[in-house]
Amino acid sequence: MLYRVIAIAGGLLAGAHLLDLDDRAHYAWNEWQTPEAEQALSVWLPDYRVDTEAVTIPGTVDNASGITYCPDSDSFFVVINQPTKLLELNRQLQLVRTIELEGFSDTEGVAYAGPGQLIIADERKQTVALANIDKDTRTLVKSELPQITLNTNGEGNKGFEGIAVDHEKQTVYAVRERDPMRLLTIDGLLDAKRNISINDPLDISRYSFDDLSGLHFDRHSGNLLVLSDESKLITEINSKGETVSYMDLEAGFNGLNTSVPQAEGITMDDEGNLYIVSEPNLIYRYQRVDRG
Repeated sequence: MLYRVIAIAGGLLAGAHLLDLDDRAHYAWNEWQTPEAEQALSVWLPDYRVDTEAVTIPGTVDNASGITYCPDSDSFFVVINQPTKLLELNRQLQLVRTIELEGFSDTEGVAYAGPGQLIIADERKQTVALANIDKDTRTLVKSELPQITLNTNGEGNKGFEGIAVDHEKQTVYAVRERDPMRLLTIDGLLDAKRNISINDPLDISRYSFDDLSGLHFDRHSGNLLVLSDESKLITEINSKGETVSYMDLEAGFNGLNTSVPQAEGITMDDEGNLYIVSEPNLIYRYQRVDRG
């Protein structure tokens, strides 16, 4: 009888692990321990519910890889990795224009870098390029842009997947997908003097992500939102490296009817709405709900 109980218990634990229930319990415990004052100052992902689910991105068939909000134009830029191009979408997520990306090979990330500027990450070449954008831009030629190339080791197709900017400090954050996973900071790229310094401020491997696919820096809280496709998870991390909150991207969590198939990019607009792009060509919007 004892052996049967042990076998059943072992099976339940194994099943829980396969369903990630052990991880979810860990996330819930961490969130429960977060003081309300810190919750109010953070993004606090448990307060978000999806209100636009799995809408097809216009102007593309597949390979949507990154998204950023541009306050200059009150619009979004979505980067496509093959063929390489940028799509501008308005608030209604309708196509405004297409910008061709010449000389890029595998564009996986994009971030607003300041008035009239975007940063574009090219995974296979492991480069980060700074582009000037105005309302008339229709083509960007990589060889004409300020850029840096980083040797982060590992395979070429496991390079930069997400990029974000702390505008106050003029710091660029970049995440490497895997083999090895890394979080880097790049200072000086946004400075005209181009006095570049690169640092590895955080051991991202200690968070047990299966991979890293997207990144967003929230200017209000100073926290990072780290997206993991294979973990089906968004994790909020503060400036001390502490995890603050989580969002599961599987069906049943935060109002989702079906799981996000392959989350590749994340951003927030100036109203605090959160957006995710997923391969092949889907976009999701989450809004903060009133706790009352």
